Amino acid sequence: MRFWIKRILILSIVCLSFSCGKQEKFESGKWKQGGGENLLTEIRLNMTEDLINSKILIGKNQTEIYELLGNPEPVNTYSESDTKFYPVMEKYKWNVDPDELIYLEVNFSKEGLAENIKVYKTK
Repeated sequence: MRFWIKRILILSIVCLSFSCGKQEKFESGKWKQGGGENLLTEIRLNMTEDLINSKILIGKNQTEIYELLGNPEPVNTYSESDTKFYPVMEKYKWNVDPDELIYLEVNFSKEGLAENIKVYKTK
């Protein structure tokens, strides 16, 4: 009996680990739907890898990126005007305040074009 319980437990853990963190191709409409109260879900998080690796945003100006991602948000630890942060996900544990905030950090060149994109976490 213990043998089967262990097997079922291991199989459950493996299945759960494969179902979490699935990556998706970036879709602007879906990204925008993932905002607001949906920041608690992984809708945007699942698209960040594609956004970064495909370099969709590289070479675009702030208006073009606004059309794709929506509004950026200020992050208290940064005051540089050539860097914008687009909310990806809020993670909560037991507190009312978020335990971690995840953003897409977009750095702009002097010409105003996106040149570097990465994930920024507050934790």
